[in-house]
Amino acid sequence: SSGINAEWPLRPGTEAQISLHLFEQARATIETVLVLALSSNSTLTQSTARFLYAQTKMATCPKDRRHQTFQRLEEHLKIALEGFLALSHAQHVCEVFYFLARLYDEFGQRDDRNKCAKKFRNFHQNLTVHDSM
Repeated sequence: SSGINAEWPLRPGTEAQISLHLFEQARATIETVLVLALSSNSTLTQSTARFLYAQTKMATCPKDRRHQTFQRLEEHLKIALEGFLALSHAQHVCEVFYFLARLYDEFGQRDDRNKCAKKFRNFHQNLTVHDSM
């Protein structure tokens, strides 16, 4: 066993660091367990690690390297998205689509931005409908 399970305790702590704009600390935390997380048998753990890694890398990279950094991280985000979709984790799917849409917008990739924004809206509406039932 990898020691990291589907209830991966790192996510809440890392998300708290991100929400407090402690991006360097969050990135350092993720980087210390990334290899272990990616070798886990848990799709949730792998997808979460990839998404948090991409978020923290984008938050900490220099402005003049953001596009280059995004190009390297885009595959992590797509793999994370595939994992969350396979697990039917609609909230996580929404988070990834929203993050991608913002980045595509930043880099002038309008078609990709619009596709992600539309998918975000569809998943978010489904979440809202489900939550109100």
